[in-house]
Amino acid sequence: MISTEQAAYDSEREEVMTELFSRGEIPYWIPGGASTHPLGGLGYARFAFELAEQEQEMNVYFDTIILPCNGGSTLGGIISGFKLIEKTAASSNKGSRKQRKIIGVDAFSGPPGDETRILQIARTAATKIGLEESDIQECGVEIDMRWNAGASGFVDERTQEALKLMVSLEGILTDPVYTGKALARMIGKA
Repeated sequence: MISTEQAAYDSEREEVMTELFSRGEIPYWIPGGASTHPLGGLGYARFAFELAEQEQEMNVYFDTIILPCNGGSTLGGIISGFKLIEKTAASSNKGSRKQRKIIGVDAFSGPPGDETRILQIARTAATKIGLEESDIQECGVEIDMRWNAGASGFVDERTQEALKLMVSLEGILTDPVYTGKALARMIGKA
């Protein structure tokens, strides 16, 4: 069911698009958030290949990747990219390493069903990069809901402590409401 707020937003968007078309312009609507666009996960699928290249250059293997998750395009795209890498390595007899664990840390505290949405994003990206939808399994979508501080935009004590630790040890400052929650999860190792 579409909320009243969403319906008003959709109506306003259509009004703007209609106006632009009537003036002879050719607008293309880019939604705020890649998760609602059918190509939203592709850039993140490519990220998986970039990371794999860096692993080879540094002679390391990241068996666990922890990242913040809100709309799901980052997580969905990364899952599909690493699945293609895994499948390509298996078919070329390059051997395979321990299966990589990809964990999305909920930064939004949204309604239940994130796994379903992210699974669909991952499957959509997968079909665009040469995989089958069936290559992406539900068990490959892991979202940790324990670190979201209860609400989007809210920063709890655990996140604040993680941010302070990162700054004091590495001199790196991250945003508190998105990346900070994934950082707190990583430091917490839960």
